Amino acid sequence: DLLRAAADRIRPIAGEVRVEVDVNGDRPPSVAADPQRLGQALDNLLVNAVAYTPAGGRVSLWARPLPDGRVEMAVKDTGVGIPAEALPHVFDKFFRIPGQSRDRGTGLGLAIVKEITVAHGGEATCESRPGEGSTFRLTFPAWDGPAHERGAP
Repeated sequence: DLLRAAADRIRPIAGEVRVEVDVNGDRPPSVAADPQRLGQALDNLLVNAVAYTPAGGRVSLWARPLPDGRVEMAVKDTGVGIPAEALPHVFDKFFRIPGQSRDRGTGLGLAIVKEITVAHGGEATCESRPGEGSTFRLTFPAWDGPAHERGAP
């Protein structure tokens, strides 16, 4: 539901620049999270994905269980990609990719994504190749209901 809502929020902007947005995957296990904050993280990822994907491109979102008991949420685009030397810095505050960043933005969007993810016990990663697009993955511990309610780690 969270992914569909995020996709619905970005579709009007994506439609203006002729970028398709789709949501894939089955309903994964739940995560103990603030849906508003997780929605903000997804919105930041989607705004970037649409901004750096040329017309006719695609942005995909999915969530899935991982074999180690975590849940992965991901945003993948067919955009311009990120150079290898910039990848270690994409989640740094105020970082903007030299020669690629648009005039707008402060370089805080991905730093906020990372902070929200870490605050929920998760991890944010990025894979990318110039000319092939980027995939941002957010992984979280699956919520196990009663154990979390008892305060178990």
